[in-house]
Amino acid sequence: MHPQFVAQEFQKLQHFSHDHPLILVEDIEIQTKEEVCSGCWENMYKSSPFYCCPNCIFYFHKKCAELPLKINCSAHRKHPLKLLAKPPPHQEKCSCYLCTKSYEGFVYYCSVCKLDFKAADAFLETITAAIHEHPLNPISGTILFVCNACGTHGSHVCFTCGEFSLIIHTDCTSLRRTIKIIRHPHRLSHIYFFQDEEEAGKRECNICHDDINLGYGSYCCADCNYFAHVNCAIDKDLL
Repeated sequence: MHPQFVAQEFQKLQHFSHDHPLILVEDIEIQTKEEVCSGCWENMYKSSPFYCCPNCIFYFHKKCAELPLKINCSAHRKHPLKLLAKPPPHQEKCSCYLCTKSYEGFVYYCSVCKLDFKAADAFLETITAAIHEHPLNPISGTILFVCNACGTHGSHVCFTCGEFSLIIHTDCTSLRRTIKIIRHPHRLSHIYFFQDEEEAGKRECNICHDDINLGYGSYCCADCNYFAHVNCAIDKDLL
């Protein structure tokens, strides 16, 4: 047992995914980047409060340990979803989001429709986003789509705007309308498509130099005719 957990009173939790009781730690932060949460598989660095097993190397963010075992999900309204410690077995070479991303951690699962959702995606609700003027509604991405905001493919939970028939990655809902990058002196604005019919089609990204399909989202500077893929413009490794 870790020395800091000896002779102290802690709130305990018996979690379905672990054999030993877990204790709630509220005033200690994990200072290394090696431990990960067994629920979301994200880093525990400086996380507090958290649950841990004093006998094993086993950690949970508090919010992950206290997830409800069954929920009704707005992205899948047909049936309740059950919390599983890991995704159920899928067919070989499955192309779903969880398999292509080699996802580890908790999922919410519909046993009737055979659908898995990352725990975070199961709680998505209607949102407002900086890059769009209308509310965006979550839906389960059971079919392949191309994100209108960034122009790349998706196959998981996404957001839609019925007013403009847009489909947007969950991650892209956090994009900003304008950004500043070190490669260009002016601010870049997000556009969903290029409106000049005479110049529509493909154009080179000024960061990676691959083609941009201007029928989908990109960042541009109208004054300088400067264009960049959304993912290039926000990727710090490319700047």
